[in-house]
Amino acid sequence: MKATSPFPAIFAILPLALAASWPVAGASPPPLVRVATAGVDEAWVRPGASLGAYRKVFVAPPQVAFAPGWLRGVNDRRLGLSDRVGPAQAEQVRQAAAEDLRDGLAAAFRARGYEVVAAPGPGVLAIAPHLEDLYVNAADAMAPGTLRTYVYEAGTAKLVIEASDAGDGTLLARLADRRSTLRHAMPQLATTAQSRDDFAQLFATWARAAAKDLPRLHSAPGAG
Repeated sequence: MKATSPFPAIFAILPLALAASWPVAGASPPPLVRVATAGVDEAWVRPGASLGAYRKVFVAPPQVAFAPGWLRGVNDRRLGLSDRVGPAQAEQVRQAAAEDLRDGLAAAFRARGYEVVAAPGPGVLAIAPHLEDLYVNAADAMAPGTLRTYVYEAGTAKLVIEASDAGDGTLLARLADRRSTLRHAMPQLATTAQSRDDFAQLFATWARAAAKDLPRLHSAPGAG
């Protein structure tokens, strides 16, 4: 997917009441147990859960948060006011990331034979994506005469996915992974369109890993 301009998307509040409290790094969110998986950095699953039994998924609107101090950091490197990224453009970047992440997840689950439904309900696996610490190395200020910036990679982010039974809200699994976008062999002109394309590729990689790994998660006998 190659975008030519930011596309504002509707950013909705997560419509599901998920039953997990956010743990400190490396801890298991009760009542999940940590398990090994090759596709992502960390994975947890509810003992006895059978995620492979679901054939319908609902992908909730992603929650997206920039890395602390990101906007100030990118603007500190810019000399003039016309080069600076404003809050309105930052919001467009955030909404575009939410849209592309949700689209990538839906496409990956469809590719594995799932029916992607428009609303949660009984027999549906609810996927709640949280994109954290999003750091975009450069973004267009969209003003004439702005400073050109070249970067090797578009940026970094952390993805957390919580999977729940959409019928009763039971938290079944959690995935977490931190990555950078593709590192180019040569510096690339940093534009909003290029950054969006590179992040979309990262989201697609994460989505394929989630669609592959979630149905296979299970805890060892007696775990938990």
